[in-house]
Amino acid sequence: MTSLPEAVFFDWDGTLVESLKFIFSAHNHVRMHFGFPEWTFDEYKDNMKYSSVELYPKVYGANSAAAMDVLAKFMESNHLQNLVTMDGADALLDALHQANVPMGVVSNKRQAFLVREVTHLGWDKYFKAIVGAGVAARDKPEGDPLVLALSNAGLKPGPHVLYVGDTETDLLCAGAAGCKTAFLYHSQPNNPLIQKHNPEMVAKNCEELAVALFLPANQHKLIL
Repeated sequence: MTSLPEAVFFDWDGTLVESLKFIFSAHNHVRMHFGFPEWTFDEYKDNMKYSSVELYPKVYGANSAAAMDVLAKFMESNHLQNLVTMDGADALLDALHQANVPMGVVSNKRQAFLVREVTHLGWDKYFKAIVGAGVAARDKPEGDPLVLALSNAGLKPGPHVLYVGDTETDLLCAGAAGCKTAFLYHSQPNNPLIQKHNPEMVAKNCEELAVALFLPANQHKLIL
């Protein structure tokens, strides 16, 4: 990249907000409700490659609708007070906003919760489109929700768009939509997903991604 992307779209959980532990506890609340053993954290991460809309019928079968209701009620009661922004997220969004770069959010979180969290943080001023689970024909890792979000913002997918995420689901979604990816590795600089998918930009967090995007030379990759 030799200049700022024409648009930057973001994953939500684990990218802009820290809600991983809360979502983990929410899903285990559902599992205990239905008499299932709690997931380990590794089991949870493996299963969260898919949205709850896609995953719950496989896990709970005929009880999937009831399980979704239990999950929704738990999150409804608890999600806002457990919402914490990731390091550098607010500054990155503000910098891109000041540079007139269109932004949006594409997440596998349910749409109503996603919109409520964005609004709670006062970040709705930044985003031209917000697409959560169940809005597009297929959820991530398919490219459909990113393509839809771009369309809702009056934009087209392509290499001029940068999608920022922290999971393989995000990398696959961006690739399927024909967009470039910025991968946030957090505490794992040698994450095997970096070699596997070769994302266009790599940084520890939003703070370091901002440095990479706004450096005068605008480095193609940044691993700090």
